[in-house]
Amino acid sequence: MRTDRSPIFSGSCECGAGAEEIEFCTPDHGWSSSSWYEASVRCPTCSKKYELRCFGKGFYRVLITEIAAKEVKKKQAYEDEKTLKNKAKEKGVVQAFIGLLNDQPSGAARYRMLSNAGLVHCSLATFRKNWSGAQSWVGQYSGDLQPSCPNSCV
Repeated sequence: MRTDRSPIFSGSCECGAGAEEIEFCTPDHGWSSSSWYEASVRCPTCSKKYELRCFGKGFYRVLITEIAAKEVKKKQAYEDEKTLKNKAKEKGVVQAFIGLLNDQPSGAARYRMLSNAGLVHCSLATFRKNWSGAQSWVGQYSGDLQPSCPNSCV
């Protein structure tokens, strides 16, 4: 399938020898409901230095070195998270937390405890509707199980 592209911005790049362009894109068929923006730096000098990235409702020049540094930090954060989860499992923290949740006298008590700790961000009714047990709830955070609660309740 083809894509319809409508230019919405065209201006000179940072050095003035090329251009920065932003296009509004839609698939070229009648039943699609998706659309997106594509931004490009069309300058041999500037395209090696930065990219245009969308943040919120605007496009910004971002240095390629900053993008690479962010990816390195992101990868390190995932590795650190994995290490932390493994240490928690080794020390029995996960099982102790599951026990603490199971020891609560009611679903409302579980909800209050988790909500006060900033671990759930939904209504009590939504929490009760999606609660499938402490093991399942903790598993979605420790990576043992797939999430059983919608994003509005996580």
